[in-house]
Amino acid sequence: MARKDLSIMFVGDSSEPSIANSTFERFAALIPDRRVEVGSVDTDHWEGAQLVDAISATQTDDLILLPMTSRSGLKVQSALESAGLKGANEWWRVRMNGKSLNVYVCSSIFKPESIPIIAYDRVSEALSKGVCSEFPEQRMRSDEIYQDSFNKVRSLIEPYLSGKSDLERQLVVRVVHAAADGEIAERVCYSKDAITAGLHAIAGASEILVDTEMVKAGVYDPGIRAFGCKVKCYLYDDRTKRIARHEGITKTAAAVRVAVKDGVSGDLVAFGNSPTAVIELVRMVKTGKAEPSLVVASPCGFVNAVESKEMVTRLAVPWITVTGSKGGSAVAASIVNFLASTARKMRGE
Repeated sequence: MARKDLSIMFVGDSSEPSIANSTFERFAALIPDRRVEVGSVDTDHWEGAQLVDAISATQTDDLILLPMTSRSGLKVQSALESAGLKGANEWWRVRMNGKSLNVYVCSSIFKPESIPIIAYDRVSEALSKGVCSEFPEQRMRSDEIYQDSFNKVRSLIEPYLSGKSDLERQLVVRVVHAAADGEIAERVCYSKDAITAGLHAIAGASEILVDTEMVKAGVYDPGIRAFGCKVKCYLYDDRTKRIARHEGITKTAAAVRVAVKDGVSGDLVAFGNSPTAVIELVRMVKTGKAEPSLVVASPCGFVNAVESKEMVTRLAVPWITVTGSKGGSAVAASIVNFLASTARKMRGE
């Protein structure tokens, strides 16, 4: 049997290691070109010296530690500080019980049900920092890389896809792929028949209103042109600048007013950057000035992003959003691309 070249150790209180062991195999295979040794330790009744013994007993020179509660995280950190480690989320060369090895201590994982997704993200981050052996050169075509990426996403988020229709599963996978964040899977929400509404909008050659040029640039699927859809952004329209300056509002909010005046807001709307644009659109919908066929809202951030998306979920029109502070322009664009790609396939292209 080939010698393992990477150790990954889950460290938690007595309730956690069994969860880790039962879920590890599902994401271990996703770690490219590494022969992985996995283990778990129960720190509920351990002292720091015993933890060091377990670490030094690993069979490889590179070890990634994954603490699974805030309590165990502090205990692990205390133990490793005594061995020369001074912080988390970076590689350290240490000597324990006469053995020298590279150790990476990840941030603690607090949600047991998300262990596979978060652990994979933590391990990927550790490996990307390059202390371990470099991955061998991979000669893959772009289409192979693209497909491999989606396959890995599907494997990571399988628990979140349970009970969803095929189209709903595809939507969630596209969002996770665009965000490069497995945890966002559980935040993808949509109203009843939202996907169907979006497909009809694309097939009907709808105009697509976006809040920023970033979203516009990200909408690339050939289905957009094939169906005659046009992507419009009013952010740099002269009227937008005048309204923003005169009314004292953001340019993205002013752009929504200009779009409504031009009659664009009756089609598909995809906002991925600006909470104020989302809030303005919600106001327009509630006052009867706009009735989009579908609202895609995924602004990210810490000022009004959460609140604006919550407003969208209360609209009577179809909507797709990503709850919480996560999201972004790439997510909004990916949803539009998903709709355009699916519409093409349904037409037999």
